[in-house]
Amino acid sequence: MRKRDLMEKNEHIVNIKFEGKNIIAYKGETVAEALFANGIDFFMLSKKYFRPRGLFCKDGKCGQCKMDIDGNRNALACRTFVREGMSVKRNIPELSIKDLLNFSFYLNLPFFFFLLKNLFIKENRVQERKIIEEYSAEILIIGGGSAGNSAFNTIRKYGGNAILVNDGPISVELSENTLALENTTIFSIEGKTAYGISDKGIIKINANKIIIATGSYNVDRPFKNNDVPGIMLYSEVKNLIEKNIKPGKNAVIIGSSGEEEYIANFLQSKGVNVRGIITENLYRSKYELFYFYKIEKAIGYRKLNAILIGKGKILKKIQCDLLIFTDKCKNLDLVLNVNGRIAYSKEKHSFFPVRDKNLAIAKDIYYAGNFSENESLREGERAAIIALNLMKKKNERFLEIVGVKDENNLQIYGYYR
Repeated sequence: MRKRDLMEKNEHIVNIKFEGKNIIAYKGETVAEALFANGIDFFMLSKKYFRPRGLFCKDGKCGQCKMDIDGNRNALACRTFVREGMSVKRNIPELSIKDLLNFSFYLNLPFFFFLLKNLFIKENRVQERKIIEEYSAEILIIGGGSAGNSAFNTIRKYGGNAILVNDGPISVELSENTLALENTTIFSIEGKTAYGISDKGIIKINANKIIIATGSYNVDRPFKNNDVPGIMLYSEVKNLIEKNIKPGKNAVIIGSSGEEEYIANFLQSKGVNVRGIITENLYRSKYELFYFYKIEKAIGYRKLNAILIGKGKILKKIQCDLLIFTDKCKNLDLVLNVNGRIAYSKEKHSFFPVRDKNLAIAKDIYYAGNFSENESLREGERAAIIALNLMKKKNERFLEIVGVKDENNLQIYGYYR
């Protein structure tokens, strides 16, 4: 399933073992990508109901690709890079009385099993974790996407003091006054203090001003059996194709982001046959469109074989091995955490933060980012300049960046109220 340049040198090859069998991978690939490229798309069984799991989000947030990697039973295959001699196994949960009772309830066995589980089996309490590191900066930037990187680079350019935090890898140039924290998730903001968690533990960051640039992500839709391998977010499908890995043979796209036609053309150009698009948007297309249909269920166990869709009394079955979600949703958890307001956009089928003309959602807290990459870059730069207090009436640099001649006529990007 991998399309590789025949001229690629052998020095890029990495040999790993999957359940005792030799697998050829390439340097820079994750374990998930290497396995998927070799036709292995079933990574684990869910702990509660013992259902097959596979690639879904690529961001390490869904937990559907936890595997046994070199003895670590909960390693995320989508975030672990291959290395020579690595040993990989499917994550098969160890059975306990609690697991058996969960599975019994899932199979609709007598209700007393469920009562027995809840009455006599105590859950393990999460131990309190102490703060292991504390940081301070003039400006904290949360998010390492287009807007976050743009804000960070602007602050670095002006010699400002900033910390960039991202829940994944970071690729920015640092200076004496800047710091980047990779693989760290900010989960709470209290006043001018943010709390996050990394592999090492809890961290605390004090900042005078905060720029939230957590971006957007693809979201799924609820229906029966929507966790079978072969159902993915578009972000993961795009990631596989960029690594020259074909995600499937026959795909169905579902979403109303406005990008479905472009995504279908992109998939077709990469050798993936598009069987149809399920959408609420009305437009002409060379692909078969299923307006206002909803997915009743996915068919398959270890692999997606087909989907059953319906509209009223009409039912249709579509054969496919790949179902792609394209709907987008902004990551607004931290906006709500600081008591910011949000509003729904019917055009984008998503919620947006309510900001003033200076991108502020609360005192000294700004939100930068949009669905468009170009707008995200500009908003990140604007937020950085505003946070640096460079917004002055005769500041030509600021007026040049936002593209206006008069400060009283500032352009507003995104959704505002």
